[in-house]
Amino acid sequence: PVLGRCPMAHRGVWHAALTAEMVPHMHERLSAGWVRIKANAGGGNGVGNGGGISSGGSNIGSSIGSAEGPAAASGGNTGGGSAVVEDLIAERVTRDLTRDHCALLELIAIPEGTFGRKTRGSGMTGHLRGISGGDIGVESPRAGGGGSGAANLSNVERLAHGGGRHILDWMAAVSSVDGTGAAVRAGIATATAAVTWGDSEAAGRALSFIRAVVASAALPDADQALRETAGAEILPACLGGLTVPTNSAHQAELLGLIRDVVVHLLPVTQSVRSVLLSLPGMTQAGLEGVLTELSTIRSEKKAANRVKEMLVAAAGGGDALRALAE
Repeated sequence: PVLGRCPMAHRGVWHAALTAEMVPHMHERLSAGWVRIKANAGGGNGVGNGGGISSGGSNIGSSIGSAEGPAAASGGNTGGGSAVVEDLIAERVTRDLTRDHCALLELIAIPEGTFGRKTRGSGMTGHLRGISGGDIGVESPRAGGGGSGAANLSNVERLAHGGGRHILDWMAAVSSVDGTGAAVRAGIATATAAVTWGDSEAAGRALSFIRAVVASAALPDADQALRETAGAEILPACLGGLTVPTNSAHQAELLGLIRDVVVHLLPVTQSVRSVLLSLPGMTQAGLEGVLTELSTIRSEKKAANRVKEMLVAAAGGGDALRALAE
């Protein structure tokens, strides 16, 4: 309630005070909780085990891997009725905490609510012309443009996530409390992991946070470390999220996010190129061709379909992206 109703003038102070320490703590707690859930399930579904994320150099894989040993060593439940009940309760608590925390991350990215503004599909698809033309860099209030209020906002900044503006304000606020950037890294790590944990509600909320991070990384004056993080962690998470059965309702949004990362961050980062070239059927020439095609597509549906075709072809008929071909 405090975060949701905090006036914009005081948002930075309260957001930093309430989330700077909580976000890293919740990341550690939820990561350990989901490792236990997967261990109790026998690891048969392979969802949320960190494999798809760590392949892109994400910190998620290492954090989950560090907790995996003790969880596996415990041997799970002993088969007794009380142990089974405890496991079920623990899973329910972990899922509820995950949903609540992802709702908090969504609130950080969209503190002013949606009010009919665009929240589904790709965060920036359909507004490529404005970004390419420098509208954000020229007209954005962050860039020091003249005028006031909504008249100064670009089309992208009128989206629910404010063109990434809200997430940048939060990053600046928590950095003033914790200069190490732990809260920012933990927020991105939790959101990317939530996409593969196997909870549809949590994934949907986490995608709102991820979409805002991608939008902020696409700004002309974005920090290069943030761009590389988007490529190394967010892109692999979205690719892995496409294979999770519970994400069927979010497939279009995941494809849109992949499209945005490819179009806006591939030309300015090495991490995005490395992740895509790691796909068995992807070549340098093919990647450049897809980038050229996507840069000319204005339709979200057509762009998503082109991304889907690219990923199915790049998967080389393997199991990694089998869900796309079904």
